[in-house]
Amino acid sequence: MMLLSRLLSRVKRGQGNCTRFITSKAKENEAMLDAAYTDEEKANILDCFNKCSETELMFTKQLNKVKASAVVSYRSKYGNFDNLSTVLKVPGIGILGLQKLCSTLKDKNALAVQKLKHLSAVETVRCYPNLAKSECKAVDSIISLELQADRLSWVKMNRDLEVEQWRQSVLFDKPYPRFDHVIYLNQVQDFVSSLPSCSLYTLENKQLRVPSLKVVPLIVNLKCLETMLITVLNNDVSDAKKHRVHLIKPTMISRYFNLLVGGERVSGQHVVRDILLGQSEIVTDVVIPAKLRDSYFRHESFEQERLSSCLLQAIAFLKLIVCKNDQTD
Repeated sequence: MMLLSRLLSRVKRGQGNCTRFITSKAKENEAMLDAAYTDEEKANILDCFNKCSETELMFTKQLNKVKASAVVSYRSKYGNFDNLSTVLKVPGIGILGLQKLCSTLKDKNALAVQKLKHLSAVETVRCYPNLAKSECKAVDSIISLELQADRLSWVKMNRDLEVEQWRQSVLFDKPYPRFDHVIYLNQVQDFVSSLPSCSLYTLENKQLRVPSLKVVPLIVNLKCLETMLITVLNNDVSDAKKHRVHLIKPTMISRYFNLLVGGERVSGQHVVRDILLGQSEIVTDVVIPAKLRDSYFRHESFEQERLSSCLLQAIAFLKLIVCKNDQTD
């Protein structure tokens, strides 16, 4: 019994010493952080931690997705950060990493980080063929297209980021129709003739994978269908001397809406759902009429996926390419 009592006593003394060490270390870190920055710099840093979204924190290049998400989660649970040392309570944030991040943020408040992120995206995104500044200013509306083996989905959006129409058009009665250039071309021409007028069209420039030789014919058929679609939409290119179909890289859309997980793109349905419900932090200025919102939720999941891809494509194309001159002037 005496031996057990002595062991418990030693454990308690050890716990007390450990607690005093942790408390002492926390005070030391707090003093070090307070001494390293001026009041104005600390105000800028805390403004970023309290207002920046996950993607904006990741833009600093000092936080990965896990740590940026942890910061936002901690802030949502416990409220805004009162001082720099409080940030150390966020799981995964250490003193050295925090110092590097503070050095990056000390001259920028949250609004500055948001503007830098936006300008960075605007300056790096291109389409193919590229649009000149004068051509961008002449664009009133676009139609974004999502091509599948048996159907085409599309969204028409004007320059004010208002969705005017969206729809899915079934081209064939089975998902993988046998290739027949006459039937393919007739279906494409009928589809194009049913589209409303717009300034230009956009498609994702997808690089299709070949997991096995069995899917090669399907991929070839799909690329033939895509080529026919682009050709028919560009039927006046020789007279107008300019293309009406412009391709955008899928990675640009994925990065803009933070859809990359482990290098792979995930579904954007949750992003679109937030936009429809007015809960999106990324997109706050898109207008979708109630009639179209209701129709979206009546669709099956796979149909929502196609419309979601079209909508995100249209938003990214307008914001990052067409309207960039308006936003940077």
